[in-house]
Amino acid sequence: RLTKDLSLHLLELPKFEKQQAKVDHNELSDWLHFFNHAPHEEDKTMRTYYQTPLIHKAFDVLEQLSADAQTRQRVEMREKALKDETSIKAEMRRLGWKEGRQKGRQEGLQQGLQQGLQQGLQQGLQQGRQETLANVREMVLSTLEERFGTLPRSVMDTLKSLNHLELLKHLLKLAFQCSNLETFQ
Repeated sequence: RLTKDLSLHLLELPKFEKQQAKVDHNELSDWLHFFNHAPHEEDKTMRTYYQTPLIHKAFDVLEQLSADAQTRQRVEMREKALKDETSIKAEMRRLGWKEGRQKGRQEGLQQGLQQGLQQGLQQGLQQGRQETLANVREMVLSTLEERFGTLPRSVMDTLKSLNHLELLKHLLKLAFQCSNLETFQ
């Protein structure tokens, strides 16, 4: 209720059509039927179906408006514009969703590529570091074996356990400079 003398009722015409068989024939149902069917029904059918004088008057006004070609053309143009607007909005929503999904895929792919590249780079650097350590370690062992013969197991195990590149480089220099294995140890 909006005020003491005014209330507002919202009625959905499509739902009324589905419920019409269950509704008693009264003034409200006549008006709802009129709004749903007036533009499509013939004069005789309308006049016999409706008992309410106000509906007859509304039908007369509708006939007058329909008789005027210019007014009818405006009404038809308005209806077409509303349908076009609805269609355009639906198409825009569809295109927006499509564009959004496409952009999301591209961003996901981009992010995946960046993460993959970063991980690949990290793995490559790690693998390169490990290979460099193994090569320098092997050079130290080879140099010591070449200069001093078979190495004791303790020296080999100690060198194989080292993972510090700068230390291994230093030991390689020592392997060339030391006069015997005891000095190197």
